[in-house]
Amino acid sequence: HLSTCLFLQVSTVPQERRTLASTVPEGAELQAECLLVRQACKYYNSELNVVQFKFDDYAGDYRMLPR
Repeated sequence: HLSTCLFLQVSTVPQERRTLASTVPEGAELQAECLLVRQACKYYNSELNVVQFKFDDYAGDYRMLPR
């Protein structure tokens, strides 16, 4: 999935795991009482959003300019 804004490019990348299946039990997010645990379960099972500045190749520090 790819979405583009004027200056940003956002893409969704599936997480890579070392295991074949998620180690978080089915429905654990709903059963957890602690907010921290719910958020951890949600993050672990979600895809990653990668945000890239479109003009990143032109961005930088003045010290990187040729002398």
